[in-house]
Amino acid sequence: TADLAFALHKQVAADPTINQGGPKNSIVSPLNHRNMWLATAQATGGATRAEILNAMGFSGDAVSGGQDEQVAFGQTVRALQASVTAPNTLRVASSLWVQEGPQWMPRPETVRFLRDTVDASVTAVNFQGDPEGARALYNRWGAAATDDMVREALQKGDVSVDTRLINGSAFLAKASWEEGFAK
Repeated sequence: TADLAFALHKQVAADPTINQGGPKNSIVSPLNHRNMWLATAQATGGATRAEILNAMGFSGDAVSGGQDEQVAFGQTVRALQASVTAPNTLRVASSLWVQEGPQWMPRPETVRFLRDTVDASVTAVNFQGDPEGARALYNRWGAAATDDMVREALQKGDVSVDTRLINGSAFLAKASWEEGFAK
């Protein structure tokens, strides 16, 4: 998943529609990416779980063992966020966006686990009936999570009536360097 995270980073950094005005500092966290895909696998079962595990290069043990890692990751992120003082900012936001309907929603224990361990939300949206509305809602979430640094993570056409799940992550870090850089 680190290779995928780095490939995403290159794409995000170079995309002027995401980074208004051209390339800027951007971060894709391989650890957050891994944890959210493990969470997604935990929320599913059967062939869907097997496909996620295979696509991400996880073993079947990663799902059960991954819970301990997710708890530790959530505790670390909370501690880091609590240690940052103004004017610096550190924010990690994670969310699963799922097609409305009981057959698509993760089990209640999975929703609680995501909320309680990694502060991830689960949002039901109507991809089938209003894919553009779901895309707009996701983009508003991403913009709020990044203080409007990323306004259009999902472009027109990225969400369709066939979409059932979006695994969303946002990371915002603003800080001054202890020693500035020479121009």
